[in-house]
Amino acid sequence: LLGTIAVAVVAGESMALLAVAAIAFGICDAIFEPAAVTLGRQLVREDDLSAYGGASQTSARLGTMTGAVLGGGLVALGGLTASAALNAITYLGVLGYLAVVLRLRFPMPRMDPTPMLRAIGEGFGHLRTTPTTRTLVITLSGLNLAVGPALGLGLALRVREAEWGAGTLGVFQALVACGALVGGAVMIRWRPHRPAPLAFTLLVVQGLAIVLL
Repeated sequence: LLGTIAVAVVAGESMALLAVAAIAFGICDAIFEPAAVTLGRQLVREDDLSAYGGASQTSARLGTMTGAVLGGGLVALGGLTASAALNAITYLGVLGYLAVVLRLRFPMPRMDPTPMLRAIGEGFGHLRTTPTTRTLVITLSGLNLAVGPALGLGLALRVREAEWGAGTLGVFQALVACGALVGGAVMIRWRPHRPAPLAFTLLVVQGLAIVLL
């Protein structure tokens, strides 16, 4: 983020700079997500994992909902430089919290280091022998391939075509997060007898909504 700000100030904002920043975020996500997923297991008791998951999802959706609106408005007012600066400040705040405040309550033993390619191979080996995990991975991969471009690119193109502005795009992203927040809250309270068929049915409904979009 600081590098993005420096380049934007010296050379100006460009599509190439935005592309490089997006790739950098993707790389960081690939490192961050697995660590973040396993962190909860070391913070709460096993019996509290469901409640923690619900609270975590709710907080994440609230952050997405409010952040999308604020981010869209910030981009409209100050461009990429302003949004990158504010984002860098938030990450510095998180780093300070991790370093000073956060302590693991139930630390897990460290695994022996494994070469990356071998670890990936072991993961695919697990998919070959475990049909349930394989089905979930294929489904989530298809979901990302279908939903990600519709929300990340389709909404932006629609907003640009209608000349609604970056603030409107932020509102749309916030509405998506709001819908997910409501759905998550419903699923915390309501435990369906057959959750997997219900989830796949909802994915079909979501697909129809994307077509309407």
